[in-house]
Amino acid sequence: MNNMKNPFVYGSIVTKEHFVGREKEIKELTASLLGGQHVILYSPRKFGKSSLVEETFRRINNSRKAIAFRISLQRVETGEALASMLIDETVKRTYSSVEKLSKELKGLFKKINVRVFVDKEGKMGIEPVFKETKDALEDALNFPERVAKKKNKRIIVCFDEFQEIEKFNGLRIEKLFRAIIEAHKNVSYMFTGSEKHTISLMFESKSRPFYRFARFLELKTIPDDCLRNFIIKKFNATNKDITDKAAEMVIKFSEGIPFYVQCICHEAWYLSEKKITKEIIKQALDEKILPSLTPGFELIWNRIRSELQRRLLLAMAVEDKADYSMSFIEKYKLKSSGQVKKSLEALEKSGLVYNKRIDDFFFRKWIKKYRTYHGY
Repeated sequence: MNNMKNPFVYGSIVTKEHFVGREKEIKELTASLLGGQHVILYSPRKFGKSSLVEETFRRINNSRKAIAFRISLQRVETGEALASMLIDETVKRTYSSVEKLSKELKGLFKKINVRVFVDKEGKMGIEPVFKETKDALEDALNFPERVAKKKNKRIIVCFDEFQEIEKFNGLRIEKLFRAIIEAHKNVSYMFTGSEKHTISLMFESKSRPFYRFARFLELKTIPDDCLRNFIIKKFNATNKDITDKAAEMVIKFSEGIPFYVQCICHEAWYLSEKKITKEIIKQALDEKILPSLTPGFELIWNRIRSELQRRLLLAMAVEDKADYSMSFIEKYKLKSSGQVKKSLEALEKSGLVYNKRIDDFFFRKWIKKYRTYHGY
């Protein structure tokens, strides 16, 4: 019995030995951010944006060339919460003693008052006290720049899933962000997003405050050779082998997306004592992964009220990609090219479709397995 730990880890964020590929992207991001260039990083979900950011920042922090940290806008619901998180993260990364922070607080804030404290676990924190959200955000956004200048150290801040800023009174907050951070000289900013339509509007539309504010980088899939080496190496490290055909099957299924590689291999690892074959990969997908995801996918499917959108999803699951041809429209009873376009736009806005394909690989397989031949 193999008592070794499963070497394949999947989830929202992976780093260090669990991180695969992206060396070129890490070098590119590091050079840009250390050089003071702001960056927009876009990709569909599951491509590993957050993992790439965390691994890049881990290496930057270890090199001590800058102080880098990530703020997830999915974790905050109000402007006040965003201000508190930005201040708190900056303090955690740049100060190690209450005494030093208390001594340097003067001049770091202009419009709000702050209280320094130590929690029960001995961790230092800072609590902002303010009346107006705008005042809190102004001081919070300027705080990393003031700290960086005082310490003579570049700070890099990543706003993860930046399109979520729209929930904080959208355009008004965008204007405030741009007006403040464009004057910063000691802080580099990174903005990530997984909704291309929204991110493109924010950074490429002339009418928006962030028009051409940063360099745009779109994350691509990982090359097959890189994934193949990673898969073989991980299995071999725990005294297991994977056949060439099984490895190719994982790569083909995953389409170069590391999350799916890790997930499939994770389940396949448990299903085999010594050798992973194509049959085991298929078993992992059909008997482990898809059934476990069914409750969540059922909820997503049931929220889609439009019969036309459901038909289009079925068509894309079978054909891989939507098109506007009459043969495609007639085969799946999609009425007209105009209706297909309208349905695609709605599905793209919901995050289910990207580039005329179902975005989530597992959701695509689930539809094909559980909906295509069983009706809906």
